Amino acid sequence: MKKNRNKNIKLFLVMLIFGITITACQSNKQPVEQKITIIPGTEIVTYGFADTGKMKYGNDNFVLIDDKTYPDMNKKVEAFRTAVSGNNFVIIDGDIDLSCGIITDINHDYFDEFNEDNTPKHKNFVVTIGSNTTLIGMETARIMYGSLLIHDEQNIIIQNVSFYDAHGAPEQNPKINKETKCSSDNISVEKVNNLWIDHCSFTDGKCRDIYGNYHDGAIDIKSGENITISYCYFTNHDKVMLLTPNDDFSNKTNVYITLHHNYFDKVIQRMPRARWATAHIYNNLYENIGFGKDFGYSLGIGIGSTFIVENNYFGYHKSGIICWFDRADIDDKNSSVLYYKGNIPNLKNKNSIYSENDKLKDYKLHVKEEKKYDIPYAYELETVEKIKKNLKYFAGAGKKIEILK
Repeated sequence: MKKNRNKNIKLFLVMLIFGITITACQSNKQPVEQKITIIPGTEIVTYGFADTGKMKYGNDNFVLIDDKTYPDMNKKVEAFRTAVSGNNFVIIDGDIDLSCGIITDINHDYFDEFNEDNTPKHKNFVVTIGSNTTLIGMETARIMYGSLLIHDEQNIIIQNVSFYDAHGAPEQNPKINKETKCSSDNISVEKVNNLWIDHCSFTDGKCRDIYGNYHDGAIDIKSGENITISYCYFTNHDKVMLLTPNDDFSNKTNVYITLHHNYFDKVIQRMPRARWATAHIYNNLYENIGFGKDFGYSLGIGIGSTFIVENNYFGYHKSGIICWFDRADIDDKNSSVLYYKGNIPNLKNKNSIYSENDKLKDYKLHVKEEKKYDIPYAYELETVEKIKKNLKYFAGAGKKIEILK
């Protein structure tokens, strides 16, 4: 059985090498999409903080998870769980339903069951990603109804995967406590070193619970260094991305992250929301933020944060582009810092809003004319006009993949 499986993997890789080409036609309305070419064993270039970690694609232990090899979803999920536990180059194709059919687009009743003390009866569906994992999705690769957990790991690449409706259990029965929260993220990260998430898509799918009793973040990062998130697409979600969980978090100044060439559309807040973090945010596209709701912002700047914001396009925002959450005084060394240039529109006080715990209520007291932090990797800025016109065609999953071996 194992011999046949290895034969299928080798055949699959040969098909990737020799069978995949892209013949997209040039259109007057949109650019030609480029394939993603992957060379196992080579050092990646992310144009972000992940480059400082000198990370490489995996170069052995190739594992294929597809419907042909695993027609039974329970076995497919277990094979996926084993494959991503560490030290593997994992290729996935088709749906991976982490609930194994318990959750569907029209039936989430499993997470509507509560104990007498209003705590949930069922736990979320979670798969742990181990160190030295390369996870590559083919065109139809989709992870559904559950979460990926990265905890105290290193050297992880996730590329070209769609994440769909990470529906989970609220901490309490929302019929009793309407303010209850959920801890179900599409990807949950704590204490990671070297992480690249690229060309992935994130959505709550057909679930209309956009205010989040059954969802938390698309990507939440408690702590980590050398992180790049690039060319991802976020839509139909409330709390997109949190960097460190609270103002008193013990691992202060321990998140270093780059967000570039990401497309945020019809989402509500936290792109990102940060405390104790250094965030380089360039060439992203923000549109319809808070669309159809009574609230919406993109950049949530909190205590101990440094935001370097360059050449982004900020379209419609219901409330403001920036929401300030900084409880530090102006003479506090932990007061947040903002450096910006080249954004459309320009970042000003008129497109800022202030939370109740923000002490200064004046963005000018945070702004620096020069970068407080020297960027330790190579990158080039594209014009905002080009980002506005083209990025939506390039961001997200579903791309053609070429693996050269």
